[in-house]
Amino acid sequence: MRSRYVIPVTAAFLTAASPFLALIPVIGYLLQIVTALAVMMAVVEQRVWYVIGGFIVAIILGSLVLGSIKPVSYLLPELCRDIIAPLLAGVAINQGRRAGVAFIVASLAIAVAMLWYYIQTADIMAAGFTKFADMAEKAIVSTFQAQGYGIETINGARDKIEMGLRMVNHLTPGMLIMSGMIQVFIALILIEWYYLRRDSYFPGFGSFLYWKIPEYLLYIFGVALIVRLAFDGYNRMIADNILLILSIVYCVTGLSFMEHLLRKLRMPMFLKVVFYIGMLITGLAGFILAAVIGLFDSFFDFRKTKAHTLG
Repeated sequence: MRSRYVIPVTAAFLTAASPFLALIPVIGYLLQIVTALAVMMAVVEQRVWYVIGGFIVAIILGSLVLGSIKPVSYLLPELCRDIIAPLLAGVAINQGRRAGVAFIVASLAIAVAMLWYYIQTADIMAAGFTKFADMAEKAIVSTFQAQGYGIETINGARDKIEMGLRMVNHLTPGMLIMSGMIQVFIALILIEWYYLRRDSYFPGFGSFLYWKIPEYLLYIFGVALIVRLAFDGYNRMIADNILLILSIVYCVTGLSFMEHLLRKLRMPMFLKVVFYIGMLITGLAGFILAAVIGLFDSFFDFRKTKAHTLG
């Protein structure tokens, strides 16, 4: 087989197999990243019809083999996340857009697909969380009683687990979207590395030291925060999921700012390692600090890096 067909044929094969990848724990997620990478590369190499052919085969195979456990209405949003989103990212790159713009385009497609999926499966997932909570509660009660703990301790542990599961259920849409965004993001990093290693031009993300996100996302963050504080029910749920996604993105760009500052201060590697370990140890506080720094940097542009904005 001629080498120029290796990428599109691989993309077609992985695309056709994509309905089954999610059934493989851990490795399946890694293969989904490889699929996103292959799809983007096939589009960049002007072999988009291989991807479209694989997409059609994936719908047919998924419907025939998984139809009894996964209706087509569930399958299509997953295929849109795994195939259509990276395809759109590849199209954006082909049009001369930077990787940041391609990432935003793909992320919007993923958000639409995962919301479509969540709307259909919300009741099923809620029932699953309820069943898991009941199982966890019985296990905790029996274990704590066997170890001689009092009723107050048992009730406290039960309440914490129920609160945690409610939070997970509440933030499920955001986590579904972030999962797809991470796949595309890693694929874009890998495709940039691949083409730069071959001395080919690729409009990538650029140096991590200068990563920042568009200023306009700050206004979306602000509106979501106001809705979160002023409303309840589904409005708060939507706001919380938007805040979750944006806070993670701001955290990444905040870490970029920190790394830029540490290098500017010429901090020794040992002290940098100690600093980042300290960030990890602080947990949520460290995450919030990095996110706040990223948020303010997106508006004030402390590093004067508008040319490097991710999008």
